[in-house]
Amino acid sequence: MTSKVLPTPRVTIGVPVYNGAAYLASCLDSLRGQSFRDLEIVIADNASTDESAAIARAYAALDPRIRVVESRVNIGGNANFRRVLDLARGEYFKWAAHDDVCAPAFVERCVSVLDRDPGVVCCHARTVKIGADGAPVRGLPDPTRASSGGSDRRAHARFKDVLLHTGYGARSFGLLRTSVLRSCRPLLSVYGSEKVLMAEVALRGRFHDVDEPLFFERVHGQAASALPSATAQQGFAAPGAAGGRLAPRFRLLGGYLDAVRRAPLFAPEKARCLAAVASYLLQVGKWRAVARSVARDTGTGGHQSAEVAAAMEVRDARA
Repeated sequence: MTSKVLPTPRVTIGVPVYNGAAYLASCLDSLRGQSFRDLEIVIADNASTDESAAIARAYAALDPRIRVVESRVNIGGNANFRRVLDLARGEYFKWAAHDDVCAPAFVERCVSVLDRDPGVVCCHARTVKIGADGAPVRGLPDPTRASSGGSDRRAHARFKDVLLHTGYGARSFGLLRTSVLRSCRPLLSVYGSEKVLMAEVALRGRFHDVDEPLFFERVHGQAASALPSATAQQGFAAPGAAGGRLAPRFRLLGGYLDAVRRAPLFAPEKARCLAAVASYLLQVGKWRAVARSVARDTGTGGHQSAEVAAAMEVRDARA
């Protein structure tokens, strides 16, 4: 671990990486180029077998705001995400996937919102999907436009919105209040548990999306969402974790219930949150799809991979 004594930054950006050499430099260039300068970047290499650790060290040598920690063994993707949060020193925190890119104004715009409105606990921005080459992939929707219920002033309405809509996986890469994140239960060792975390965050405050395309989410064949099976995705999140195909689903459901139990809310509002969980469970079409996924052991992002492939074919045909 690189040891540096620096003033406490306002923002910490945590970059967990495993075999991300193909895109890590682009990610770090975008983070170093932020117009908001009072930040630190913590890179946690999860025993990569490619050049990821070497790239991280090279960037740390260039920029004193960068710290690097390395694991000798693969601790799992979710544990690595937890690790960068544990090491954060900033008032605000952002997870940065090693393959995503942020526009130079991303952090500055989000800090401005969080500074201005203490009721906002997570600020993100409009999202553009890009391919392996960095070019926009047309035909893929902006996940932050899936709903706007996260800005509701009622905790149960925000919680329900997280449960019933997509987009909050993307919002987990927004800028959050570090104290709020640490008041929530840490990421479970289950693939997809970032949505459980965001549901618990929603019980503590509002979400805000800056209405500018400042976040670029990369979709490519090596992403975790493109892994061919739920078993492979769970292995990425937590290698060696026990449980069959159904166990992760039950753990996610338990996570939502535990989020309600832990929330600093009065009993009537908690009851409304439990009613939201009931609405979530009554999505017949969703659970039919889940049953098929469990039976076939298909990954949760399989449908997205098909959409990406189709969109890329259209883009290539027009090129």
